[in-house]
Formats: sequence, structure tokens, C-alpha cells
Amino acid sequence: MMNTVLDLLLLNIFTLISDVKDGLGYSAQKACSAGIAIIFSYILNKRWIFKYVHSENNYVELSKFISISIFSMFIQVIAATVMVSFVRPFFDISGPFLTNAQLWVNIGGISGSLFGATSNYLGYKFYVFERNSHPPRKKVADTTGTV
Repeated sequence: MMNTVLDLLLLNIFTLISDVKDGLGYSAQKACSAGIAIIFSYILNKRWIFKYVHSENNYVELSKFISISIFSMFIQVIAATVMVSFVRPFFDISGPFLTNAQLWVNIGGISGSLFGATSNYLGYKFYVFERNSHPPRKKVADTTGTV
């Protein structure tokens, strides 16, 4: 949830400053806001969500995390861009509330986040931090040796 809030906050700042609220410009802004949220997400997911504190190879873990995050970021950007660039024009015949471009920036951002959050969580749980998804196994004492 905190990642989504950070993503939407940055997306709103970018779109308000640039006044670009659809098309490729919006896609680029969404990619930037999602990318920053990914960095924030790595720290939160590793330490807080999955309580994952030890890894034999942090570079492998980080590369797995980044690959899942980039995949999810593409899903987010595509879903958000579809909402603001292709779905929004269908509402231009409605009242002024549904034609507000900044409102659609947020509708697109939230839509993308919903799709991306699902793929992120599943990817992190079963691919990046998979060792924590199974309880530790107890070692069986070796009874074949000498006493």
C-alpha cells in the first residue's frame, strides 16, 4: 500500500509539473514513478513483509527482484496508459467530473497498481524470497557414525 501511495504521489507531481496527462508522456512519467517505488519496495519487502534478512548472494536476489519488478512495471504502465489514453475518451460525453484529466491520471495509476501489485507479490513470494515461503527443515542427527 505504501508503494502505491508513493507511486501515485510522484505520478501526480510529475503530471502537474509537466501538464502531460496521456499518451507516451504519461507512460514515461508512470514508468519513472513506478521505478522509484520499486526501489522503496525492495527494502520494505525484504525486511518487513517477508522478514528476509540473510542471503548467500544478495546480487542474485536483487537481480531476481528487479526482473520481477520490471515485468510488473510494464504491466502497470500498459494498464495505466490504456485507461488514460483509450478508456478516458469514452467518458468525454459525461459531465465535467469524469473529464477531469488529473482524475484520470489517478484512475490510470490505481488501475495499473492493482494489476502490478498482484504480479509483484506472487513473483516476490515464489521467486525472489522463496526460501522464506517454506518453514525451515530440522536436521536429522547422523546415527551411522561412531559414538
